[in-house]
Amino acid sequence: MNQEGNIDQNRKEEFFLAMFDFMRSFLGGTAGSIRELADIQATYPEEYEHFNEFDTNPEQMMELAEKLNPRLQGLLFKVMFKVNSLNKRMSNMTYLSVDEKRKLATDLDVFVDETQRMLDEVRAGIAE
Repeated sequence: MNQEGNIDQNRKEEFFLAMFDFMRSFLGGTAGSIRELADIQATYPEEYEHFNEFDTNPEQMMELAEKLNPRLQGLLFKVMFKVNSLNKRMSNMTYLSVDEKRKLATDLDVFVDETQRMLDEVRAGIAE
């Protein structure tokens, strides 16, 4: 800040450049995820259509879950509940404090690692 209490021009420009770097990085990662989702939809069109109906028809999800093997069923419920919880925080991430953003990032890292471990266990169990 300068003597008048205003943010100086250089600092404003650095801030916006940093924000643009963040947006580029965030959107680049999101683009890859959207491509992956498109591939899943192309490979499993009927299943994908049913999956999209879960928001409006939770009974359908319960029916599907009952038909899954117990390990996959547990993974489904854990992922669905955790994603719902994380989505609420992610949708407001620009309003979170620095500490809350760091906690959210850590929670996402932990969730990704836990989910990968669980997926590996389920796949190993299905392969047996």
